[in-house]
Amino acid sequence: MKNDIHEYKVKIIFCAVNEPGYYSLPIRILSLLIQKRHLSKEFDTRYIEWENHVSDSVFDDHIKAITKHKPDILGLSVNIWNRNTLFKVAKKIKKAIPGICVLAGGQEVTRSVTNYLELYPELDYIIDGDGEIPIEEFLTNWNAKKRTLEQPHKVSGLWYREKKRTLFSGPAREIESLNQIPSPILNDLVPVHEKNRLGVLLETTRGCPFRCSYCFEGSRKKIIQSQDLTRLEQEVNHMASQGANMFHILDPILCNSKISRLKNISKIFKEAKRKYPAISVAVEGYGEQITPETIQYMDFCTTMDIGLQSINPNTVKAIHRSFESSRFEKGINLLHKTDIFFNIYLICGLPFESLTNFFRGVLFALHQNPPGIFINALYLLNGTELRKKAHEYGYLFNDEPPYNVYANKWMSQSELLLANKVSDIIAGRHNLSFLKFKIHGLPWVKGLKSRSIGKVTINMNNEALQPELISRSYYYSDVVATDNLFDKITNPEADPKYINHHFLQDNLQTALNQVFNHDVELICDCKMDIRLLCMTASQCQLAGATRINLTAPIRFLEQVKDLEELANSGIWHYKFYVDENFENQANFEDDVDFENSTIIKHSANFENDTNLEHNVNMEKEVKFEINGKCNKILAPSAVSYMLKKRYKLNMPVNIKPFTELVFTDIKSGTTIDTAREAIETWGNTAQILSFPNLYPTTDMIQQLKKLFFSSLKEYSCYIKLPEQTISTLIDEIPDKESVLYYLKTFV
Repeated sequence: MKNDIHEYKVKIIFCAVNEPGYYSLPIRILSLLIQKRHLSKEFDTRYIEWENHVSDSVFDDHIKAITKHKPDILGLSVNIWNRNTLFKVAKKIKKAIPGICVLAGGQEVTRSVTNYLELYPELDYIIDGDGEIPIEEFLTNWNAKKRTLEQPHKVSGLWYREKKRTLFSGPAREIESLNQIPSPILNDLVPVHEKNRLGVLLETTRGCPFRCSYCFEGSRKKIIQSQDLTRLEQEVNHMASQGANMFHILDPILCNSKISRLKNISKIFKEAKRKYPAISVAVEGYGEQITPETIQYMDFCTTMDIGLQSINPNTVKAIHRSFESSRFEKGINLLHKTDIFFNIYLICGLPFESLTNFFRGVLFALHQNPPGIFINALYLLNGTELRKKAHEYGYLFNDEPPYNVYANKWMSQSELLLANKVSDIIAGRHNLSFLKFKIHGLPWVKGLKSRSIGKVTINMNNEALQPELISRSYYYSDVVATDNLFDKITNPEADPKYINHHFLQDNLQTALNQVFNHDVELICDCKMDIRLLCMTASQCQLAGATRINLTAPIRFLEQVKDLEELANSGIWHYKFYVDENFENQANFEDDVDFENSTIIKHSANFENDTNLEHNVNMEKEVKFEINGKCNKILAPSAVSYMLKKRYKLNMPVNIKPFTELVFTDIKSGTTIDTAREAIETWGNTAQILSFPNLYPTTDMIQQLKKLFFSSLKEYSCYIKLPEQTISTLIDEIPDKESVLYYLKTFV
């Protein structure tokens, strides 16, 4: 650095804005790098980070904190989730501190299809690529007296302005080994108990041998930089000794490592788990790379993410991946023989994949019986090959982060809407199971398979649970509905007898013997005793059920103060039947004196209050205290609160109920407005709104079609309709019969 003022240190602040629960590794690495090298004599380096989506006042406080420090250089770690926020930071700081240099780096500005220096005058320079070597070159050429960068062309990977032109100095030089980077962990810069949603990030390898066209790493050189395993051992023990119990290994070649390396990594974590038994380890893997040889050294893993993405041959070729179904299935079968909790990942919206082809891939993934499945919508990330081929592939997408895709050559907007919504339903229902408790080592779930192998139905309304009352149905087969099921659970006269507690206990064993590795459906009416229901559900949980579903009339919730008691008993899936006049069933006495009545009202902005569970203390049902009497009304807003709330269980898990609401009174002859009103009321409460009797007349079809597809876009729920009705609404979708089959299978 050319600096004639040796008594003054140039002030640098690196800034990151993170998604809630995460911390920024790059700003820690760069800050340490400068402090540990000869540059520390002339540069004072600090970093600041905060979470996205903060209030304006909190944001202003961070701006004031940066301004107060009066930095000479502001470095921004720019990613897809914080681009707009950090560019706003740059603009405000530029205005507050004249002459400050703003330097941007990060994935969002690397190999970018957008010339950010042309669009954002508040940015002075951009480092394109890994920043460790370029930042040293940048500071070495920084003139502190003039507050300018001399000879910018000598800084590798740098975008800069010269005579109103934007120039690039050439590819960024990269370190040869991760050992050249000081460890943020060993320097106590990584939080132990905060910002640990992914756990402690262990960067054992950087770079990826795959060229996936949708990924930031896809256009990088195939340079693999690794870390010495001695340092890995030090980092693991350093964090575990302070109480950290969740680690995430960033290593795309882990399953493809030399056996000696994999064996040593396994040894490190086995020894750490011996000293700190609560440790869990998350890794990434590829199904085809899991072999009998590698699996024996992967038993240190707690969870593994498997990237399948697609099984369509043309799609796989276009995104530069490989897929061999037999090898993939063999790898997954090996995982099933371990205690590793694994997730299979797919992407919706890839090139050459029609709606039918996509659903075929989802079905293949489900047939692998994964404990978890995640189906991500495609985003055309800046700098990726897919983004550069967007026009060729006919992509319609948002040019603002996160670059949502709306359509392509192979799926129309309606088809992609449908695919993404069905994907959300599949993942939401599938992933909410007791299998997640495997991660926490609970003894009664150790023997559970990766996924339910069938379903057991227990009718809680009957006096005794005889074997013939237990029905079984298996996935991906035709399901025969019971015609009078709704009558049974809503008509108090249908099953007027209460169940004797001890009698049920004696006869429940028949059912419990069959629930292991099965989904359990508990059917009850409004008279069901909550304590008995919770007891039965708890026993099913202990007996090894995968999921417990409750089917009941919505009026059942009148006696439920909160779903927390049910949730702690293991009931996380609900199917409630709703009457059309549900909102208006208030029966007041003739002598109601409203002046003397006490009404407990809900928050005025009930449905839109995103922090409701934290800032509202209220009853779960509306009560009218009238002349010493109490009439109860179950309000939709109260139900919404219960069903949308996240419940903290008595174990280290939070869950949000998965709910289907069934509107049996909305049927043929009902106006579309009635269905629309139900959707507007409940569309952001339940995951599925079902209208089993809605068969529209000819003049209603277009209205219903518009309502169906607009609801997929505007609400978080899926609208479930009779097969005949849905067939009419998707008449323009290619291969309609196959699509109908998949919809029936998945939803």
